[in-house]
Amino acid sequence: MTADPRSHQIMTSKGDEVAKPAVGSLAWAETSVRLSRRERNQIVAGIARTQVAWALERARRSNRSRFTSADVDRVPIVDTAVARAARDLADAVCDYHVVEHCERSYYWSWLTAKFERLDVDSEVLYVANILHDLGLGERNRDAARDGDFAVVGGMQARDLLMAHGWALGPATEVGDSIGMHLNPIVSAERHGALARVLSIGPAMDFFGFGSHRFSDEAVVAVTSRHPRPSSTKDLLPDIEHGPGTRPVLLLKLGVG
Repeated sequence: MTADPRSHQIMTSKGDEVAKPAVGSLAWAETSVRLSRRERNQIVAGIARTQVAWALERARRSNRSRFTSADVDRVPIVDTAVARAARDLADAVCDYHVVEHCERSYYWSWLTAKFERLDVDSEVLYVANILHDLGLGERNRDAARDGDFAVVGGMQARDLLMAHGWALGPATEVGDSIGMHLNPIVSAERHGALARVLSIGPAMDFFGFGSHRFSDEAVVAVTSRHPRPSSTKDLLPDIEHGPGTRPVLLLKLGVG
């Protein structure tokens, strides 16, 4: 029996290995979205490791070529029925600036997949990006206050996709990837290519993580299509997050 890639191995008191759902996945949220001490420590350590990894990559690539506006022009415009339905839902639920952040995140995620040589379907990638902040929408404030906004959005994304004929597996993969996008470390090997690039695209847009991969003209090309607000505060609606959850921890650590 093969373990789900969205899980990790833990040891029982008897020394047996069992698969535990990855933090942020929909299966993980079935038990509780409040972080255990172990999970909090993992996130704190993961943030430090990620910051070091980005700094090292930036130093190694200081004189190498970056994505240009021509690369941005090659990003597919997804106009399928499910993509339109996803955008309609995002428009109905989220603030304008949040939706534009999701649109820009699609570009960064698609280019990240090319940079890291990961195979991700463009329609799936667009839908995951445009829906990744559903949990921040006005109508989801109560649900987010009682839980974790990323998981709330992941569940709604899964339900939307299944309503449009997607099978449970692919729909759950999108939901899991959205739920995990707040995690500081998401690997293609353990969590899947979609989850990997979805953890980077939005972080690039919000924090600038991985910005060394993109030329200034590439950034201008994306932001001319989907303008950025003057302050990242416009991307953070005034929302009360559930106690003991990832959003609370990340805000406390200054990441968010």
